[in-house]
Amino acid sequence: MAQSDRRAAADAARLAKEAILRREKEDRRLEIERKKMGAQARRLHKNGQHLAKVIHDRSPAQAATQDIRAKLAVGIFGDEGGGSLGQSSAE
Repeated sequence: MAQSDRRAAADAARLAKEAILRREKEDRRLEIERKKMGAQARRLHKNGQHLAKVIHDRSPAQAATQDIRAKLAVGIFGDEGGGSLGQSSAE
């Protein structure tokens, strides 16, 4: 009985550790994505273009995905005039 309890505890600990590692990996991936979007927004802004115009020149599916990412980048980095998350001056 004690052996099965120890095995169950070890399995639970292993699963918890794997879940934490997966979460950390996803967090790192999202952070890299945010940085890339922020850099793209800054580049476009510096060139006098608006991220929304570039986004809406793409297919509707790409535009929707990129629009969400752009809003996150604008909310995080404030590149379009400091709107809060989900709000930008391009809207």
